[in-house]
Amino acid sequence: MPIDPNNYPSNWEEISRRIRERDGHKCKFCGVPQYAVGWRDWRGAFVPLKDEQMVPAGEKSIRIVLTVAHLNHDTQDNIDENLAALCQRCHLLHDQDHHIRHAAETRRQNQLRAGQMQLGLEELGTIRNQEDAPDDGA
Repeated sequence: MPIDPNNYPSNWEEISRRIRERDGHKCKFCGVPQYAVGWRDWRGAFVPLKDEQMVPAGEKSIRIVLTVAHLNHDTQDNIDENLAALCQRCHLLHDQDHHIRHAAETRRQNQLRAGQMQLGLEELGTIRNQEDAPDDGA
């Protein structure tokens, strides 16, 4: 997912480069090196290609690109202890719960922006009661 530059300091590229160097150009969680080429096995473990080795049939070749994650998910908290170089897989897994928690709110905001009205439980109950009311024949 692309980052929104408005949520990061103007020197984010410099910070990101420094953290990747600090972490030895390896994922802080799984240890896979930057720009390694290989594939992920059925468990998600990275399997590097050796010399002239080919990717097994049915597997997809990948190239590791490290990103820098905010461990507490606060993009304004840029102290070194809150930052870690992570491969895409580890970064996605680290952010997974955070993304799930915010997905419903994002969908709701998008619906409101698209002009869809939001009904509260009270209004919904009123609509249902009107639908269930007996027809007086009028």
